[in-house]
Order: sequence, then structure tokens, then C-alpha cells
Amino acid sequence: RPLADYRAELARRSHAAQLMEAALWLADLPKMLDAAVPIRKLFQQTPAFMGRYFWLNSGLAEVDQHERSASATWKKVTDGNDDEGALLTLFLCVAAGSPPKTLLTDRTAGTLIRKIRKSGLNPELATQYIQAHAPVAYQADYLKLWHGFLDEATATLTRDVDDGIQSALALLRRECHVKAS
Repeated sequence: RPLADYRAELARRSHAAQLMEAALWLADLPKMLDAAVPIRKLFQQTPAFMGRYFWLNSGLAEVDQHERSASATWKKVTDGNDDEGALLTLFLCVAAGSPPKTLLTDRTAGTLIRKIRKSGLNPELATQYIQAHAPVAYQADYLKLWHGFLDEATATLTRDVDDGIQSALALLRRECHVKAS
């Protein structure tokens, strides 16, 4: 049998297989478009789909998942407060090793200052927090804001001066979100 005959037969079978595959895909399409069942679950947990379709995890999908996760954490922590004062409050709390907050009372601000003076300030913790949780599009701006604040505030926050914590508290009232107790 000549090679041309084999090629012709292969082309016919290939065309028939493609038509069968298209018919199966069209039959499955309504299930894929049903918003009640997540597509990933459909592909990975439905026996009929598992043999026909494969879920490919791509690097881009992993990045997207990380961004959604980071974004959810960010939204939860900031509660929509993304002005500079709220962000600086958050970053300062993280750098001091305290729970992240966007609003402090006078009392918690004083406690935070005393903690910073006793245990120190670790600015790298806030930097890591920004890189792990802040929206990627704003990270550079947030880091610039944080480092600018550090340049101005570190000496006042960390030194023990004659006025106790009053100058540091005044700084936090001016730059961060501090409400009267």
C-alpha cells in the first residue's frame, strides 16, 4: 500500500476524531458555563470530565491566586482605609511587632511608643508586610511612604527624652490615625 493511502486514511480518521471531540465539547459546554459549579472542580472532580479535560496550573494563575489572597488580607486589615494616616498606622504597628491596626487610641498609641522604646522598631517587618499583602500596583508607593515616615519619625519614636512620650505621641497624632481615648 502506498504512503499516500496511509496519509489519506489518517486524515479521514483525524477529521472524524476531531468531529467527535467537537461534539463532546459542545455537549459539555452548558455544564462548563454553569456558574453554580466552579470550572476547576468540574474538571478535577467529575469523572466524565477528568478523562477528557485537564486543568493546567500556570504561573500566571498562581500569581493571580496570590494577588487575590493578598488582596483579601489587605482589604480585611485596612477595612477600606487606605489614606496615608491609616497606612502609616498599620506599618508602624507591624514594625513594632504589634497586631496590624489602622486606628489607635491615645492609650494604645502610648503603649506602642513604650513598646518601640523598650523592644525597638523593625522597619523590615513592615516592608515584608507590604510586599506580601499590599496590592502590587501600590507597593512601591507604600514603601516610599513608609521609608519617608521612618526618616522623619524614627529618632522621635525611639529616643527617651525628658518629655516622656509626649513628642512621640504628638508625632503619631499628626502622621497616623490616633483618636482620643
